[in-house]
Amino acid sequence: MLKRKKSAILVTGLAIFSMLFGAGNVVYPLIAGQYAGDKYIFAICSFLISSILFAFIGVLAMVLFEGDYTKFFNRMGKKTGAIMTIFIMCLIGPLGAIPRIVTVSYGSIHHLFPNMSLTLFSLFSCVAIFFLTLKKNRMIDIIGYVLTPMLLGSLVLIIISAFFNMPPIPITTHNTTDVLVKGFTYGNQTMDLLGAICFSTMIFNFLQTQKTDCEKTNNKRVFFATLKAGCIGLFLLSLIYIGFVKVSAHFGNHINVAQSSEVLTNLASYVLGSKATILSSFAISLACITTAIALSAVFTDFLYEKIFLKKIHYKICLAGSMVTTFLLSTLNFNQIMNILNPILQVFYPVLIVLSLINILHKFFGFKMVKTPVYITLILSLLWQLHVKQILFF
Repeated sequence: MLKRKKSAILVTGLAIFSMLFGAGNVVYPLIAGQYAGDKYIFAICSFLISSILFAFIGVLAMVLFEGDYTKFFNRMGKKTGAIMTIFIMCLIGPLGAIPRIVTVSYGSIHHLFPNMSLTLFSLFSCVAIFFLTLKKNRMIDIIGYVLTPMLLGSLVLIIISAFFNMPPIPITTHNTTDVLVKGFTYGNQTMDLLGAICFSTMIFNFLQTQKTDCEKTNNKRVFFATLKAGCIGLFLLSLIYIGFVKVSAHFGNHINVAQSSEVLTNLASYVLGSKATILSSFAISLACITTAIALSAVFTDFLYEKIFLKKIHYKICLAGSMVTTFLLSTLNFNQIMNILNPILQVFYPVLIVLSLINILHKFFGFKMVKTPVYITLILSLLWQLHVKQILFF
């Protein structure tokens, strides 16, 4: 029984890593390292804070609410909570993260199939995601046992090979403050906090099913099991981030590409030779598939259960999600991020503050919630609309 529990936690931790490691996780640590150059240590620190630390805060907060994101957001009030929930689900679903994933996957195989258009690739991808998401009951096991080891192996091979062939690190012209700010901003753009909050429901429910009959009324075990699994997934993710930032800091002058989605493919080709394009494409495709399936399942469940109250068939909800994903994914990665970046930069601080307040509520009975969240929203908007322009432009 003990071995079964440990195995479930380990597999779930591996699944969390795979579900979180999607499009932004491939692109942004590499871009952060390129920008940082010889000051990559500062980029690593700020990147890990805004990606890993914030994601852990999200996992902890959601676990304290037993994976129920409705209760989590409804502390802002039912109407505000419902709006925030819909907004987040759309961001991690067909109006944000999933189309971004498709474009990164396309960038990874474009060198292998140069004649394939983004529109045709998006169509194939959405159809594949649709059928794979229908098998969601075995999703954690498939991702944890099969896809994650393959993904980790591919990424580790690229990083280790790069470590043995590193050129001298270029001296950056950027000052330390700029590097810290860029690292922090790129860490936010991975959307790890959003993913951690949304996937925690799935993980908590999965581990709930692993309990024995005598444990059914004791959620403390599930609380600690989910937290352990989250730590495993986030620890693996942080190791990949550190490796990516350091490697790209050394190879920054050799992996410049017009499309950000092609940066890992370019790095792998330079480090391992032209044949490595297949390996990097394989790694990115795995990362994209696992994350896209998980996000599609989370969004469709929300649509099916919360929006349409199970009155519309699950397959129809999933199909509608994939149609929307297809339409947006015909844009390239940079165009999608030009839309998402301002939204994320305003909304992320609000989500962080709400997560911290909810943690304080569960541990210490902290009651205040609306005032600090709205103050954060106002300050975030002012920063983006006015202060940031004065400071940086």
